[in-house]
Amino acid sequence: SCLDEELLVGDKYINVRQARIDSLGVLMRAMVDDVSQLTVSKELADEYVGFNADSALHYYNRGYDTAVALGLDSVALVFRLQRSTVLPLVGFVMEAISDYRKIDESQIPLGLKEQYYDAGRQLYSYLSSFYGRYPEVSAKWAELSHKSQVKLLEYLEEGSAKYRLNRGEAYLADGEPLAARAVLLELLAQLSENSNMYARVSHKLSQIAKETGETNEYVYYLALSAIADIKSATLEIMSLQELGGYMFECGDIEQAHSYLSVALDYAVR
Repeated sequence: SCLDEELLVGDKYINVRQARIDSLGVLMRAMVDDVSQLTVSKELADEYVGFNADSALHYYNRGYDTAVALGLDSVALVFRLQRSTVLPLVGFVMEAISDYRKIDESQIPLGLKEQYYDAGRQLYSYLSSFYGRYPEVSAKWAELSHKSQVKLLEYLEEGSAKYRLNRGEAYLADGEPLAARAVLLELLAQLSENSNMYARVSHKLSQIAKETGETNEYVYYLALSAIADIKSATLEIMSLQELGGYMFECGDIEQAHSYLSVALDYAVR
């Protein structure tokens, strides 16, 4: 299958992403003024997201501290918001919640409202997944994520890819899977197959297929999502893990072992 073929060359994509990180590191060391370093810190941190959570957190912390020292409050807030979405990935769950909730919503500049609500959506969505084995707790965080997403839609350009992605996800959360599917299918056809957004849209379509009992589509969209993760060298490869789990349930032990082994290897990295 296409997924199996891409798994064989996964290291190629990882090496390309590592090369981008290395070049940013060289650029960072060449910067002599703090303001220039702030820009590269943000690029480095963003590049590490989904690739190395510890390093992403390091550069978000570094950028935040520098921006605070320079009195650049809006820039500091950007780093702080992004940091709140990475903290849970390295075990700082309560710290992430506390830090995000300490931000005064009424004091956020208009230009940063989008990032504020997007960070809330992402943080609370992760927490909902984290507590997946405890339905009541998971549902509480899912509701908070949905509320953030609804607010986020107010600050996104209607018709943009990001708007349609969040619109589709919000439809699904509101119990409208057919409306969600229509929006997300149209969006998927316009995205690059090696992008994080393609992986996210495909995964959401797999969820819709699962909810509506379309087993073949469920597997198909999970595979598409996993391929996008591999091509973008995203080591946080949840779709492949989910697909491996499903293969195991179906009795295909060999395929399940193959997918879960790669997912585990990526997670360890």
